[in-house]
Amino acid sequence: DRPDSDRDFLARSARRAVVGAVVLIVALALLWVLKAALTPLAAAFVMAYLLDPLIDRFEARGVRRSFAIFLLLGLVGLGVIGGILILLPKLQAEVATLARNMPGYLERLATVVMPQIETRVGIQLPHTFDDVIARVRSGEIPLPLEAIRDLLAKAVSTIFGSFSSLIGLLVIPVLAYYLLVDFDSYVARLGHWIPPRQRSYIVEKVRTVDR
Repeated sequence: DRPDSDRDFLARSARRAVVGAVVLIVALALLWVLKAALTPLAAAFVMAYLLDPLIDRFEARGVRRSFAIFLLLGLVGLGVIGGILILLPKLQAEVATLARNMPGYLERLATVVMPQIETRVGIQLPHTFDDVIARVRSGEIPLPLEAIRDLLAKAVSTIFGSFSSLIGLLVIPVLAYYLLVDFDSYVARLGHWIPPRQRSYIVEKVRTVDR
């Protein structure tokens, strides 16, 4: 009787392990597919979590919750814009410095670096753009069409990725606003999703982390 119960226990454990692995794989696959949509939502939830105590304090002093949310999100947005405005002139100054120094860098490349490469490698490198064009036409320098195509594809994907990232950044404060409106009720609903047997233990730990 004992071996039968052991076999049943192992069979149940194996089935649970298989089901758990399948659920985990499906969940990870969904997260990977939906990562573009879930990333702004996760960022908005973090922002709402950080701002909710301040919103509660404003609300306790008689300020309308929606107005307090709008005010704090506006202050956060102004802080981000202010940081960009502070960093932008420094970036422009660095680019201007690079542009001023570029002729010197190119001259050093042509007079110092390229002769050393030619001496060590034993080939003559083109020193002008016209020289490069002439060597490409003559076939001396093969034109890497595959590399150029891959580079253009990566450039297009980078541009579209930057555009989607910008859209995501604009969506984050909107999502944070709607999360903050009913943040406490959302947290309570999340608590109800926890199995009843583990609910009190997990809620206690989460409250400890929150404090």
